[in-house]
Amino acid sequence: MASSKTSTTELPFKESEFEIDPKDWIPALILVADLERELAEKRVHLLRRLSTWYSLINIFRRLERDKMVASDPTLRDKKYHRAMMEFLIGSGAVLLLELECHKQIDPNHIGVPFESVVAQLQELRDDLRMWHGDMKPKRRDEILSAVFGVRDTSASGATESEKN
Repeated sequence: MASSKTSTTELPFKESEFEIDPKDWIPALILVADLERELAEKRVHLLRRLSTWYSLINIFRRLERDKMVASDPTLRDKKYHRAMMEFLIGSGAVLLLELECHKQIDPNHIGVPFESVVAQLQELRDDLRMWHGDMKPKRRDEILSAVFGVRDTSASGATESEKN
């Protein structure tokens, strides 16, 4: 008996106002609960993906420093570096589109302003051009030396096929 009282108190009307059996509202209440759960899962899923994306960028930057800056990268290192950058850029672009469309998530509330996501994505795009674009080896060497204090030995000592 207590369970029927609980179900009627969850309805948006008093039972005495209508001559409808409260059981008639069960499908609608189930639908509302399912929709709320689905929205919550999408919200959590998007936030989890955003968090994972930032974590992947941090891991990538450590590997980049170790494999591409602090040591002489192999041709395979260069290929993986480019592929990972392209993956991070593509994933970030999709996340950005979803954040733009998702009205229930304000990235500011989770400590990541929307502008920061935009800036991070732009930084990855700029880095892709720097590392793998049409930049001449001499100019790339100058930038690496100025930014990291490291000379890019691959620009001068690599074979022509490794430079591309």
